[in-house]
Amino acid sequence: MKILVVSDTHGQTTYVEQLIELFLPYGLTHLIHCGDCIEDAKRIEAVYPLLTVYKVPGNCDFSSYSIENTILAHIEGVPIMITHGHKQHAKSSYEELWIDAEAHEAKIAIFGHTHIAHKETKNGITLLNPGSMTLPKDSTVPSFAMIEIQKGQIKDVALLQMIDKSRVSRRN
Repeated sequence: MKILVVSDTHGQTTYVEQLIELFLPYGLTHLIHCGDCIEDAKRIEAVYPLLTVYKVPGNCDFSSYSIENTILAHIEGVPIMITHGHKQHAKSSYEELWIDAEAHEAKIAIFGHTHIAHKETKNGITLLNPGSMTLPKDSTVPSFAMIEIQKGQIKDVALLQMIDKSRVSRRN
C-alpha cells in the first residue's frame, strides 16, 4: 500500500492530481494532506473517491478551526500522527512535534507549515515534512513524500520531487 503525502497546496491541486494519476497504477491507496488548504484535500477526495484521504487544517484554513488540528490515523496497523505543525511551532523547533508524536505513540509524525522537506528518525519515530507542492522554500520544484506499508510494517518513507507531470526524483 502506498500513501501520498502532501502539504501546503494553497489552492492549487493540479500537481497533486498529476501525482495521483501517476501513482494510482502502482498501488496508491491513501492521501495525507497536512493543511493549507484543507479545501484542496476535500476537492481531491471528491474527485478520487477510491482514495482514503486524511486531512488536517493549517494556519491558513481560517474557516476550519473547528476541525481537529492533529489526528492519529492507523493505516494497516501503523500509527501515523498528522498535523500541520503551526500549533507545535515547527518553524522554530521540532521539539513539540517529537513530544506530540511520542504522546500519540506514533511511528511516523507528518507535518507541513515550513514548506521545507524534512525526514528524520529518532527513538523509533520518523518525523516527516513533505515540503510544499506550490511554494517550496528549499527547492525550485514541488516536493512530496511517499510512504509504503506492507503487512503492517513500514517499508519505505521517501522524500520526492516532481520534475514534471510524468517524472519524479528521490530527494533522500
